[in-house]
Order: sequence, then structure tokens, then C-alpha cells
Amino acid sequence: MPDPNDAYRRLQEHLDKMPIGYPPTQSGVEINLLKTIFTPEEASATIHLDYKHRTVDEIFETAQEEVGSKEELTRILDGIVAKGGISRRTRESEKQYAVLPLALWGMYEFQLKRLSPEFLQNFGQYIQGEFGQELARSNLPKMRVIPVEESVQAEQYIATYDELRGLIQRAGDSIGIQECMCRKVADLQGKPCQSTDRREVCMSFGDLAELYIEEGWGRRISQEEALGFARQSEQEGLVLMPGNEQEAAFMCACCSDCCGTLSMIKYLPRPADAVASNFYAQVNPVLCQGTGTCVGRCPMDAVKMDGAQASVDLARCVGCGLCVPTCPENAISLAKKAVETVPPETEADLFDRILASKGAQQPHP
Repeated sequence: MPDPNDAYRRLQEHLDKMPIGYPPTQSGVEINLLKTIFTPEEASATIHLDYKHRTVDEIFETAQEEVGSKEELTRILDGIVAKGGISRRTRESEKQYAVLPLALWGMYEFQLKRLSPEFLQNFGQYIQGEFGQELARSNLPKMRVIPVEESVQAEQYIATYDELRGLIQRAGDSIGIQECMCRKVADLQGKPCQSTDRREVCMSFGDLAELYIEEGWGRRISQEEALGFARQSEQEGLVLMPGNEQEAAFMCACCSDCCGTLSMIKYLPRPADAVASNFYAQVNPVLCQGTGTCVGRCPMDAVKMDGAQASVDLARCVGCGLCVPTCPENAISLAKKAVETVPPETEADLFDRILASKGAQQPHP
């Protein structure tokens, strides 16, 4: 009889070829994670998927030796979707499927309703080791920062992909709101978020929103509701972080104490290099009275008091603008960077660029 572990190893090797890879470990923790989501049969079927969505007909071309019919393949794939192992979307009434990265709105976040201590322990070990190194390999940031609406001056030009309202309007009616995975994990660990009591703070857009709604992981909201949720997050000092593409698939509302991505970025020597942002904060020394409100609002510890004056460390500033609206003297503002960074059009384009950037790098040992 074939060894069922072979299916998991083949799936690991397949996922490691994706834009955000899935590297092997000495401990085997990456295999343990796969076993919590996939059966051996499901692992074998997933090997025939790519990071770009494909139809059942396309997948069956290579999977037919392992799966007897297209109907059976569809049943298997939908079963994996329900467990948060792969992605699904619909085009012209036809289902399409794709593999997911482990994290950054991938398999990890899709376990929202299936969390177990075993999964969290394995994920924590993996992200602190080989998978964390994988996330750091690409020079192209996978997330970006949307500046607080009030922090952008009226005379400044702001592209729709940097504007909260424009980002939401582009999603049309396909907007979902769901629990924040990071805060849910923090609650389970007895370390509740210090920034907000809300748990429904993360949004999904487009195909991702439809998937969350179909699977019961989130609920549909209107554009005005989405704006209201986002503005409340800004008031609470949360950083709005969508994926680094113009047609955003998701938007997190992050704090630096319990949110995995932002907390990791905070402890880098240069957080400004880890996310895409077209703005930075600057202090007007004439207006600044040294009240220090900006220091407490900054999630990156980028603002310091130099005597009676505030100053901004540009290597740490991610351009969120949270410091701007609460300054009583209006002494701090956002300035636009000299060179604007234009994100890829779609998530697929982003993944194409990440994969291309990795082409010249050395593969995993």
C-alpha cells in the first residue's frame, strides 16, 4: 500500500513552488499542518492546482488518473474549500479553484472556524522558523498601508488605491466583514486586544468576500457599512492594511500588540521598508508644543520627543497617519513620498511579481 505521508510530502513540495513558498523542515511541522486540513486523497488532488484559478475541466486533465470523474473531483475540491485548504471563485457559473499560501489571507486565516491548539502550536513553530524566513524572502511587500482619511490634506492628490473610499467603492457589492483571526487567537491565549473590543474588523472584497460569505465565515455588508467600520478602526488607532494590489482582496485593521503582521513589522529595524506606503509623517516645529499625543498614537514607535519637540524616524514611519487627527496643535501631517509606488493591478499580478523576484534567488536547501 502507498504511504499516505507521500501525498503530504508531494503537496509540500508543490506548495513550495508557489509565490509564497512552503519550505521543508527537519521537525516535520509543515507536514503536521497539512494533516490538520487535508486527507491523503485531498492532498493528492491539490497537487493539480496552481496559484491562479483553474476550472474543473482544466484540473481534471492532469488529475484524471487519480480521480475517476469531474463530479468526484468537484466534490473533493469543495470539501477542501470548506476546510479552508484552497480557494474557490465562480466565473460565468463555473467554479474555479486555486491553492492558497499558508498565511497572509491563506490557509491560516481560513481556519477561523476550525482552530485547534495543535494547529496553533504547529503554526507558531513554523512561522518562527522556516516559514517566517520564507515571508521575508521577497523584496516586494505583500501588504500596504492606507492612510487615515483625515490625515490627507485636501490639496494632496491621492490615488484610488491609497484612498479608503475608492478602495471600498471598487469592490461594489462584494464586501464581507469577518472576525479578526489575530484577535481570536489572542483571546484564546488569554491576551485580549488592548486597542479594540470589536472582533469583526477585517474585510474581504470581490471573490474572497463571496467565498467567506458562501462558507459562513463572514457576512455581507454595504459600502457605507464598510466605511463606518473602517473609520471606527481609525478612531481606535488601528492601521488599515490591504493587500498590496490595486484591486484589493482584503483589508486588515491591525494593532501592533496582537496582530501578527504588524507586530512582526514593528520589531524590524526599518518597518518602513516592510510595507508599501506612499506617505510619511512630518512635524512642523513652529506649531509643535510638545504635547506628545502623537507618540502614543504611533504603532511603530516612529515618533519620539526630542525635548519639547516631536520628531519622526522615517525608517520606522509606515505612513498610516494615525498621529495626525489627534494632534491639538495640528503640528503633524502626512507628506507624499517623492516617488509613488504603484501596486500591481490584482492579487494574481502581485503573485506573478513575487514569483519573478524569487527566480534569481537560491532555492530552499
